[in-house]
Amino acid sequence: GIGLDQAIGISMLIGAFASAVLRNRGVTPRRKFRGKMTSKRGPVSFYKGRGCANYGRMTSKGKFIVQPHRIPQYIVPDLDNCELKPYVSWNCHPIRTP
Repeated sequence: GIGLDQAIGISMLIGAFASAVLRNRGVTPRRKFRGKMTSKRGPVSFYKGRGCANYGRMTSKGKFIVQPHRIPQYIVPDLDNCELKPYVSWNCHPIRTP
């Protein structure tokens, strides 16, 4: 059998040979780009957005129409008589449960 060093050497040689053959045919091997994905790097239909929800639509004249059914409605319980506090002190000791 062949050793690990020989196997690595053979795989590197095959990879170098394949990229040289492809380069001579005018096809370069694909490389990962560095940096963030923008609409200039993607296809024509790529729309990155800003990470927020779309609450409406744009008209053909460039006006934005808000669609009320797309706006989230949060259901919050009544916390008037709740004994819990909203924050936990950093000085509290951890509670271990069995």
